[in-house]
Amino acid sequence: MTPDLTVRPGVRLGRYEIGAPIGAGGMGAVYKARDTVLGRDVAVKVLPDRLRTDSLAKARFTREARLLASLSHPNILAIHDFGEEETIAFAVMELLEGIVLRHRLRDGPLPLDEALALGLSLAQGLAAAHAKGIMHRDLKPENVFLPAQGGLKILDFGLARSAAADAGDDTTLTQPGTILGTFAYMSPEQVRGVEADPRSDVFAFGAVLHEMLTGRPPFSGPSPADVMSAVLTIDAPPLSGTLAFVNALVRRCLEKDPEARFRSAVELVPALQELRPHPSAVADVLAAQRPAVRPMPVPSIAVLPFADMSAGRSLDYLCEGLAEEILLALSRVEGLRVVARTSAFRFKATVQDVRSIGSALGVDTVLEGSVRLAGDRIRVVTELVGTADGYQLWSDRFDRRFDDVFALQDEIAATVAAMLRVRLRGSSGIQTVPPRPGDAEAYRLYLKGRHHWNKRTEADLHQSVAYFKACIARDPAYADAHGGLAEAYATLGIYGATAPEAAMPLAQAAAERALVIFARVPGALAALGCVHALYRWSWTEAECDFRLAIDAMPGASSARSWYALNCLVPLGRFDEADTELRRALEVDPLSGAITTGVGACLYYARRFEKAVDQLRDVLEVDSRFALARYFLALTLAELGRHDAALSEIDQAVEHSGGSPEMIAASGYILARAGRTDAARARHDALQALSTERYVSPVLLAQIDAGLGAVDAAVAWLEKAFDGRASNLAWVGVRPTFDGLRNDARFQQMTARLGVRNS
Repeated sequence: MTPDLTVRPGVRLGRYEIGAPIGAGGMGAVYKARDTVLGRDVAVKVLPDRLRTDSLAKARFTREARLLASLSHPNILAIHDFGEEETIAFAVMELLEGIVLRHRLRDGPLPLDEALALGLSLAQGLAAAHAKGIMHRDLKPENVFLPAQGGLKILDFGLARSAAADAGDDTTLTQPGTILGTFAYMSPEQVRGVEADPRSDVFAFGAVLHEMLTGRPPFSGPSPADVMSAVLTIDAPPLSGTLAFVNALVRRCLEKDPEARFRSAVELVPALQELRPHPSAVADVLAAQRPAVRPMPVPSIAVLPFADMSAGRSLDYLCEGLAEEILLALSRVEGLRVVARTSAFRFKATVQDVRSIGSALGVDTVLEGSVRLAGDRIRVVTELVGTADGYQLWSDRFDRRFDDVFALQDEIAATVAAMLRVRLRGSSGIQTVPPRPGDAEAYRLYLKGRHHWNKRTEADLHQSVAYFKACIARDPAYADAHGGLAEAYATLGIYGATAPEAAMPLAQAAAERALVIFARVPGALAALGCVHALYRWSWTEAECDFRLAIDAMPGASSARSWYALNCLVPLGRFDEADTELRRALEVDPLSGAITTGVGACLYYARRFEKAVDQLRDVLEVDSRFALARYFLALTLAELGRHDAALSEIDQAVEHSGGSPEMIAASGYILARAGRTDAARARHDALQALSTERYVSPVLLAQIDAGLGAVDAAVAWLEKAFDGRASNLAWVGVRPTFDGLRNDARFQQMTARLGVRNS
């Protein structure tokens, strides 16, 4: 290496003390250096003397640093810093110990397993660049580094180009018709001087993989002109013997026509994943994998709650919130099936093989991650894993200011979508989302509100209201926060934790405020649907709201579930409700609430035996799920199995902490079993409890109906009507009120409610 006249051992560039030279290329010399502030060894790359006054060279050097800074992947050389000392521009990178792939290939071809493992790592790093629109344009064994500790690093992005950020600037750095790269690894279009795209890097990858497997580059000749001619006109020598099964993949990478190649390294990674575990079947798979030749299965993913890596393990709300926001962003991608939060988060804090998780959820990929927060800095490490074999498809680490968390979420979601786009075939990508807050603290408060709302206990629901209000106080224009507040108030009203007259108007006001800010907030639309159905009894408006909520977030299982149970069931449209619930289960297969909803729908439809089977299936998975025991107890009571019903309802009361709904069901079942004194005791207990908290009059009417006290039951229902009790909406289909159906007063009430009188 020709020594640099101004950069030599002992010279300081900023805080970096230059040491011995360790390498050089056409666009720069690399030195070992010492970071005098952090006390670590680094590599410093500087422009050589002859290029320091070359504005074009300096522009390319600066661009390489910027492109590297935008990439964070274990298979791409990491950049730490960039600066200029007088006329010397320099980039500071991680210091690597090992050899470049070229040196490794001097000993001949690599063993098959090693070549395929390195090929996969190389493709994963390249895919991370392609996912961000960055093309390397000079991939070759000299630019692939093999660290001594294992793994692989892609080097030298000096000729790289960003399709998105640098497209305009790049025209001044690379004129049309200019040939950039190394002839033996250049694609035919690069040789012709045509603008390169990710498929050009795929060609170079094929050439490198071919050389790793055979020890020889696929295109060679005595002169550069001969090499270029071979690239343009001669097919690469086919792989033979034990390597024949890889031939289809390499051949596709090295197709002369770019349209016949993999569209990017993002498509290449899954093909390599298929190659490694099932080598004997791969040739047929790849031969059939030409674009638009065979239909591909709908890709699917589950986003697991991220692990809390903070010292105090106090970031549960943030870990869940980030995962849920990424999940919601992915749910907006057309052609991608995303498992809903409830099912995915069932695996929180469990030590379970990713393959068993994939089997339980019916997905072929899982996104995992971890979160660490230090001051205003957040570090998120993510990993996309295939569930068929447990192999990593992609991983990355993101270190950002917390203020940049939205861009971070979008970047992760977009990269995952890009990694899966090999099977999306024409995805329209992530759609428009409601405006985000400009205040980081407002977002923290919002995530805490979602965290408590998802727990669904009365105390947590009230806590979520407090957090959403605090968030809105900091950012009144945050639509999602108003939507969250609407959901919290609506849930309090539905659960009977707050009197509907107090909760539902507040839910409506919050929902309408959210929709003024942004017209498609799914939570606000679903909450408004609940208000119209269960408080206003305006069924047409409710159905419109729910349909809009589902349209705004097709994968939102909660909106379908609420539509089915809170709108379709009260109207007696049981088959439609069952369809919606089962569609919700497609994206939320482990949701206890939705699987119980299927059983509840069967109960209201009087398909009692099927309801028993469904609800017992739920309890096989979660024996402490009180709502499933509640509906099972009521169903058994209608079948006359009173002892079994009482056993079930006693457990439901215990697991619910003695909720009024469970106590009322216990009183009704006792009345049906002929234990009238015990039933009346439950009635008295609820009346006493109503002096301390809200108790729906419908619950007292239910016990009286079981006792055959028709007049008392109707009186309580009239009181419920006056107070607009939320659970009055189901009065027309509840089997518990079958003894009142011929009463004219009851018939008039169902008519006023606009519900079916089954």
